[in-house]
Amino acid sequence: MRDFTSVRQIDEYPFPDYLEDWRHGHLEAEVRRLHDLGYPASGGARWIFQTAWYLRSREQLFLDFQDNPEFADALISRVAGIRQQQAVRLAEAGIDVLGTTDDIGMQTGLVVHPNTWRRWIKPHLAALIAAAKRVNPRLIVGYHSDGQIQKVIPDLIEIGVDMWIY
Repeated sequence: MRDFTSVRQIDEYPFPDYLEDWRHGHLEAEVRRLHDLGYPASGGARWIFQTAWYLRSREQLFLDFQDNPEFADALISRVAGIRQQQAVRLAEAGIDVLGTTDDIGMQTGLVVHPNTWRRWIKPHLAALIAAAKRVNPRLIVGYHSDGQIQKVIPDLIEIGVDMWIY
């Protein structure tokens, strides 16, 4: 997508369908098996921000935030929608812990300004968590990121992240 120029190209892009039955038909049985053994079951709906930058390139996505916000919003919304579907499906299967991830930190701070993260990523992550917790209000949500992300930890708590995943 590095050379894409229109939202239409995003709309026409053949994103994978993660909800096809062959991909997840085993989930309920696997969750039951783990529970029968006395273990919690976990699953992941990961990488909204990172998937968008891998598809577009980090540099181009950052430029899109400023110069082509309609495109950036379409791309991140599409990726986040897929991740949200995954999170809901895992919650429906009865998992106990949902893992979320985006490497938004570096050794010296965030990859993007906290306000940029709040504008572009936080609402999508919040919607994902809320949708999964509507299915299973007892769901524990974990979040992982490399690096220094202290500036957004209060935001993560606010949107329903329950624990840090190393």
